[in-house]
Amino acid sequence: MRVAIGSRVFVPQAWATLLTAVAVAAFVSLGWWQVGRAREKQALVESFARGTQTSVELLTDVAIDDLPRYQHLRAEGRYEPAYQVLLDNMPSQSGRPGYRILTPFRRQGSDRLLLVDRGWVPLGASREALPAIGVTAEHRAVSGRLDQLPVPGVRVGAATEEIIGLPEASKKKAREELVASHLTRYLDQLQAKLTAAGGEYFADRRLTVADLKVAMLIRWLRSGVLDHVPKDLVDTVAPQLVKHFERVTSHPKVAEYYQRRKAV
Repeated sequence: MRVAIGSRVFVPQAWATLLTAVAVAAFVSLGWWQVGRAREKQALVESFARGTQTSVELLTDVAIDDLPRYQHLRAEGRYEPAYQVLLDNMPSQSGRPGYRILTPFRRQGSDRLLLVDRGWVPLGASREALPAIGVTAEHRAVSGRLDQLPVPGVRVGAATEEIIGLPEASKKKAREELVASHLTRYLDQLQAKLTAAGGEYFADRRLTVADLKVAMLIRWLRSGVLDHVPKDLVDTVAPQLVKHFERVTSHPKVAEYYQRRKAV
């Protein structure tokens, strides 16, 4: 292929032309993906608005599956306190560790149950000391929304950025609060994901980039370079992550990489 631009003539190689075509196709595909994501978010906002405009009385002949996802509704009946559930690792809006209370609600004149989120309670001195969440089984009316808009699961970065530049005393207090809330919760969640994946690696039961990234984080947290962050935080909060770190860093390829870095 010959391309002439004025007095200049370009003769690109076949592989360069093919690579350019692939790159253009990839960027066009990414552009359409962004457009699709924008449409999904817009549809989410419109669905939420539709649920806000009206409130449905949840009578015996109303099926929840037929209602919009974010529908606001009202129902009468009674709680089933014997079957309540505490959802662990559910932080408050300010980042405090705690639980969410889920209680079955038997609708009046129906055998169908609703699972009602009754709110948040803080974590006590330990997970062995569960909070008091008693509720009576008397007849009552409840109202709420079927679902809420998605929210970020973890915001470690934002909390960390707010600490930079603080006076030393304020930084110490903020770091200690970060350790007690965000970092502890984040490590809890990582350990839970590792356990769910089999306890050895985070994906496919083999070493992947996910394991390398987590190992780098654990190395950093245990290094002692972070002011007011205990070196033994990971050992205390998530011991399985320490074993995972040792497993990853003892892998022949990983050990070889760090050995080469030392030699440079």
